[in-house]
Amino acid sequence: MKGTLRVDGRAEGRLEAECVVLSESGRVKGEVKGRKLIIGGTVEGNLFAQELVEIKSKEGFSATSARRSWPSAKGLNTTEESK
Repeated sequence: MKGTLRVDGRAEGRLEAECVVLSESGRVKGEVKGRKLIIGGTVEGNLFAQELVEIKSKEGFSATSARRSWPSAKGLNTTEESK
């Protein structure tokens, strides 16, 4: 999908857009893929970002990532996979 995809509720499956924004009330179980990811809610699954991953979640975070570097964030728990 071109443009920005904002998730304020619950989603399950694969989400893909140029920019994906997950609000504080958002919850995703599945794969999130995009050029830029801004995560404020809860994610259970895989993240794939081409440029930026910004973690704003206050509830903690658990994901498998295809990205090598992560910003420092409280509650960040990741498993990194190099390609």
